Amino acid sequence: MSTLITFKAGDKTPITKNFARNEFQCSCGCSAQMVDEMLVQKLQTIRTVYDTPLKITSGYRCVKHNAAVGGAKSSKHLYGIAADVKDPTGKLNPVALAILASWCCTIKVDIENSKGQYIE
Repeated sequence: MSTLITFKAGDKTPITKNFARNEFQCSCGCSAQMVDEMLVQKLQTIRTVYDTPLKITSGYRCVKHNAAVGGAKSSKHLYGIAADVKDPTGKLNPVALAILASWCCTIKVDIENSKGQYIE
């Protein structure tokens, strides 16, 4: 069974070897933050097996921030059980990363095109 970790913005307490709480916090800096421990463990597994860093581009979102970014009204980000990630090194093919992520958890992979725009 998974545990929901709640924390305050700016909390850098490690969750796993390579992920800390603040990496999953809402971008607006609101006070209530949360992330699902199992989600972080699954991300850690991908990172460890493929020996490449993963950058969390969006973790938990409060209702206000979720609406501001055009998130779904029932987005899993609202409950700390989803994350958007990218491989900043380019080592992993973004499509391969998306396939790996789809097998284990709710993760969206951000793919940046040549114009610096993100493609979902």
